[in-house]
Amino acid sequence: MFSNTANSTDFFGYQERLEEAMQGALSAFTREILAEVKENGLKGDHAIYLTISTGPKTGVVMSDKLREKWPEELVIALQHQFVLGEVGYEEFEVVLTFSGETELLTIPYDAIKEYGDPSVPFSFARKPILVTDEVKWEELDIPAPKQRRDTENNVVSLDTFRKE
Repeated sequence: MFSNTANSTDFFGYQERLEEAMQGALSAFTREILAEVKENGLKGDHAIYLTISTGPKTGVVMSDKLREKWPEELVIALQHQFVLGEVGYEEFEVVLTFSGETELLTIPYDAIKEYGDPSVPFSFARKPILVTDEVKWEELDIPAPKQRRDTENNVVSLDTFRKE
């Protein structure tokens, strides 16, 4: 449609702005779906598979045992046995069972690398946002995640998340 002039300078930062907008839209999309699942449950054959970056700078809160087993990446399935806790603006909580043990995970949407529902089929991939020592939250122009709690010493009752 339009020809690209090799000597042109992009003063608008189109590519970076589009990437940022797309990442925000994918987070909003995931948040909306999870809020609906929390409210109404999964319907039909739907299953949500999430590939999560679990490295130390992703903001994912999980037990030391899980982090040792999956130090960089974890795939979770939200299908039969899971309980969604708080579905917040920046992150969500989910209770899952790993090798017979119940675990609470807090997952920022920015740590999600892939989202898929094989029943439809539908999927998308995104670039996770990592916070490095050099990058401060205020420089990212997004709110810092709320103070994380120590999940190592907490016992989570599934009754906390069940609807009455």
